Amino acid sequence: MKNLYGRLKGRFAGEYEYLRNVKNFGMDNVRFMKEREKINRRLGYPMLQRDENYDRRMREELRDEKGRFLILLSLAGCGKKQAAESIASALDQVYDNARIVVFDFDGIYGRDGMESMRQSLPEYLPAERVEYIFCEGAHPAEVLNKAVDDMGKDEDEIFLAQRGVKLSSYTLGLILLYKRLGEISRQSLVYSDELVRDADGKLQKTVFKPDFGKYTIRGENYIGDSFCVSAALWRQAGGLDAAWRHAFAYDLILRVGSMEKGREGTVFHIPQPLLAEWKEQPTDGAVAEEEENILRRYLRRQGEEGEICSFLSRENSDCCRRVRYEIAGEPMISILIPNKDHVDILGQCVSSILAKSTYQNYEILIIENNSEEQETFDFYRELEKDPRIRVIVCETDWNYSYINNYGAKYCRGEYLLLLNNDTEVIAPDWMEQMLMYAQKEDVGAVGAKLLYPDQTVQHAGVTLGIRCVAGHAFHGWPIDSDGYMNRLITVQNLTAVTAACMMIPRHVFEEIGGFDEEYKVAFNDTDLCMRIRKAGYQVIFNPYAVLYHYESKSRGNDEQSKEKLERFNRESMRFQRQWCRELTLGDPFYNRNLSIWNDDFTPVEPYV
Repeated sequence: MKNLYGRLKGRFAGEYEYLRNVKNFGMDNVRFMKEREKINRRLGYPMLQRDENYDRRMREELRDEKGRFLILLSLAGCGKKQAAESIASALDQVYDNARIVVFDFDGIYGRDGMESMRQSLPEYLPAERVEYIFCEGAHPAEVLNKAVDDMGKDEDEIFLAQRGVKLSSYTLGLILLYKRLGEISRQSLVYSDELVRDADGKLQKTVFKPDFGKYTIRGENYIGDSFCVSAALWRQAGGLDAAWRHAFAYDLILRVGSMEKGREGTVFHIPQPLLAEWKEQPTDGAVAEEEENILRRYLRRQGEEGEICSFLSRENSDCCRRVRYEIAGEPMISILIPNKDHVDILGQCVSSILAKSTYQNYEILIIENNSEEQETFDFYRELEKDPRIRVIVCETDWNYSYINNYGAKYCRGEYLLLLNNDTEVIAPDWMEQMLMYAQKEDVGAVGAKLLYPDQTVQHAGVTLGIRCVAGHAFHGWPIDSDGYMNRLITVQNLTAVTAACMMIPRHVFEEIGGFDEEYKVAFNDTDLCMRIRKAGYQVIFNPYAVLYHYESKSRGNDEQSKEKLERFNRESMRFQRQWCRELTLGDPFYNRNLSIWNDDFTPVEPYV
């Protein structure tokens, strides 16, 4: 193992190769996760403070690289000081094979401002490499397209840098390194994380983004308007659409993202803060309006019908969107509820479904398992007077996976809705909210937002790797919180969701073989979602399907007794072995610069 580590640790940006290999040598999960955090720190510090050794390693790795960049640097929305810092950052790149074109849409330097702009730069920078274009009042998309047509014929990468954003000294080099190491496709759109600094350069905020999600990007442009696109892909997509004056970057992201079908992917994320904003940008009304119109046109072209509602987040006034897709027909939904006694809990659950649900074409299958109280069977007889409710008996020791697989055989519906008996409906349209996504051809599972009775979050998705295995996102957050990067108020692509309330198309459930019955209690839903994603489907969290979850009321906490704790540990270890590679790489929708030791999206060193 030491020889392996020695061979790999010297390879720039190849630390994760070490982790991928060493994980297979049996390193325990806690030690492994700590090792990964140590490597994250080693990669992160140079993003905050330039490092000579990092410079040297990058130059060595890229000494034969020929890739050439065209940096399109827009100064719209910033002052002279920020403009000068932005231009300087584009020049001060460790990998400097780049042509830099500055676009002055606001007249910061004026029509004859080339000399003024150059004089504002530090003397050690080659200011002669910068081309200055005064274009006050011009249409930004048209000007940028013309620049690519005129100047980008020999370039390999087009870097769109908006609003005076600052580039890390390693931005261009890391993009090429990731491509060289095969981490991302050569023909791709690449975005990164961001830092937000104040006027004195002090770090105010970190923006650690998830990987690209087809449905996440519809809810908010979390990628931003500064990113890199391979020149070939830029031309294939047709460049920027001049129909949009303010949100053309969002339009390009959607169009490029839709090219993913049948390919390895066209939008990639580098989980490092390669960009720095000089302030948080307030939401522009014109941008918000254009983004909504762009999304509406995009959905129409994709053959999807839906009503779009734009709104501002409560905490940061970010522009977010909610899409209510049209539901095709009125397919039957089969609600599966495993149960043992506790008629008060089951009654509350069933009553809330019957009284509050606006969707009507459903059946409820109560899967009876080892009840002992006569009151329970009397209650079943009362329930079955409703033609929508059936009780089926599953005589086995408690095994959540087996019980649900057994119940699924008796379902009549096209969609299975797995539901715990200790839940209670809050949102009347909860089934519609889940069904509108479950009907998408590429969606394999949809989860809901679950709340505790004290109005805090019990579940808003499952994050892979939390405490070395998996954990609920935003656990304990207040109900009125927007969440990190608005993730509690927008639909998200996620790795997994809980089966306490999960909708699955029946054909997907059958295709993957249902639950793995070796997971009797713990991690069965996470494993199910992992296999759904492995089969090529997406997992969605919809925060507008809302229920209460009185967690583990009927069966108790799985860690209370010695026997239950041993079972939990066995299933935890089995999950870690089975999904070793995925745990090694980390959850694609949870940035590696966020803590895995809790579920509150806390940035880790060096960003704290």
